[in-house]
Amino acid sequence: MDKKLETTIHRIKALASQNQEFDKEMRKMFGKTSPADSFFAPNEISTDVVAIREALEIRANKSFLYDFITNKKLKEQLIIDNLRMENSALNLQLNEDERFYSFCVNAFYQLENVINYYFHTTYPDINDLLTIIEKATENSKYPFKRKYQKSERTVGDIHMVSKINAICDILLPDVAHIKETLSSLRNVRNEGAHRCMVIFKDEDDNQLYKFRKYKSINDVRILLKLVVSSIEDAINNLNKNIKCVATITSMLPSCCYIKYSNETGSFQLDHKFFSKVKSLKSGDKIEIIKRNTQVIDVAIP
Repeated sequence: MDKKLETTIHRIKALASQNQEFDKEMRKMFGKTSPADSFFAPNEISTDVVAIREALEIRANKSFLYDFITNKKLKEQLIIDNLRMENSALNLQLNEDERFYSFCVNAFYQLENVINYYFHTTYPDINDLLTIIEKATENSKYPFKRKYQKSERTVGDIHMVSKINAICDILLPDVAHIKETLSSLRNVRNEGAHRCMVIFKDEDDNQLYKFRKYKSINDVRILLKLVVSSIEDAINNLNKNIKCVATITSMLPSCCYIKYSNETGSFQLDHKFFSKVKSLKSGDKIEIIKRNTQVIDVAIP
C-alpha cells in the first residue's frame, strides 16, 4: 500500500477513536452501522480513495482575519499564530492535553501582540500610556507602579500582568472573571516558555491543571474573540468622539457614580465633571462623550 495512504488510514482511525461524531459519520459513509463494524478494510478504502483523501485534507482555517492591524509584519505573525492555534486543535499526533496546551499557548501569543498593539496605537506617548495603566489598575490586586529612571520606554517594557489588568478595566469592565482567566492563560504560556510540563500533572491544587480541567478549546477561542473584537472596535473608533447614554447610579455630596446602558458595573465620574451633574439624582440620564475610552465631556439631555 502507498505509504501516504497508510498514514492517512492511521490518522483517520485515531480521529475516529477520539471523536464519536466523526466515527459515526465515517461508518455511515462506508455502510457500517455498529461501532464493532470496522470501516478500515483495505478493499473498501481502495474503492473510495476520494473520501479518504478528503479526510486527509482536513486543515485549519483562520479564525480571525486581523484586518484592523495596519502593521504588515505583525498581521502576518498574528495570522501564523492563529493558524498554529487552530491546527493544534486538529493535530491527531497530539493527545487531548497536548492539543489544549498548544492551543492555549498560541492563543496567548495573539492576545499578547494585540494588547501591545492596542496600547501602542492608542497611547503612542509613553508617559500617557504609563498614566493610563496606573489609573486603570489602581484598584486592582496588583496595581501598576512605574519604575524609576524612566526604565519603561516602550509598551514592551511594561509587565504583561499590568497590561492585562488595564485592558480588562478599560474595555471589558463587566466581563466576570476575565482577569483571572487571562492570568491563567498567561501562566500556560509561561510554562511553555520555560519548557515545563506542569500543566499535565493531575493535581487539584495546580492552577494550570484546574484551567485545563474547567476550560475547553472552545472556551479559549471565545475568550480570544471577545478580547480581539473589543480591541478592534476601540481601534476603529480611535480619535473619534463617541456619544452614549449613562445612568446615575449614586449621587453623593462630592462625587457621582454612573453606568452605561449596555453595562452592569458602575464607575466614578471624573471630579472635573461633577459641577455639571451635581443637581441631578440617582436614576437620571446623562450624555457622555468619550474619545479613546476616556470621558471628555458630559451633558444633560
